[in-house]
Amino acid sequence: MKKHFCSALLMLILVLSANAQGNRLVFHAGGTLPIAKFGGNSIDECILLNTASTPEKGCASAGFNGGLQFNFGVLRNLDFTISLDVYYNSLNKKTLDDALITKISKTPKYFNVPLMAGINYEFNINRNLALYIEGAAGGDLRYTTPLELTIIGITTKYSYPPTLAFAWRTGLGIVVSDFLTLGVDYNSLGAHKAIMKYGDGNNTYTSSNKLKISLLSLKLGIRFGY
Repeated sequence: MKKHFCSALLMLILVLSANAQGNRLVFHAGGTLPIAKFGGNSIDECILLNTASTPEKGCASAGFNGGLQFNFGVLRNLDFTISLDVYYNSLNKKTLDDALITKISKTPKYFNVPLMAGINYEFNINRNLALYIEGAAGGDLRYTTPLELTIIGITTKYSYPPTLAFAWRTGLGIVVSDFLTLGVDYNSLGAHKAIMKYGDGNNTYTSSNKLKISLLSLKLGIRFGY
């Protein structure tokens, strides 16, 4: 049954695409701002820097993003989209400065790679300017690089296994001359298990709280029709 359903869905998309306004490929890049619990700068609340029961914040700094998006024409001004993005954020500098008793030789960095599908709708304002809104959902792969710190002459390495979580985003922006795009997105990249391995790698700690990753992103893109 699933096989027949997927085949029918694929056939429907192909038929609608053939009768639509065309397909587009968008390359985009920009900056990201962590919000809600993914931000913060308190060492006592930072999931990556301790194993207490209360940490729930990512203490992430502003970062950048890049990605690509395929827009498949379905109906007039309405596209079905598939997107793949990479978001990068490092640990907030104030959080590191507050860890005065430690020497941190490797600073953790967050990489989030969401793959999503959704819809995009454009409103034509005039010949050279359009407004778009879009929404998408899918999965996010979170990877965090290791942390290595020294306390009283003892060096400990912490690693964070990759995790997957449900993710979604919504956004709006403008299209100039059917070529340049400028948009802002709200990204909810899921509630990820905060798993930490330390010492010789055999010690594992999982926080009772999950790390909720939320980002605002500003994206400048180049769009090609095909």
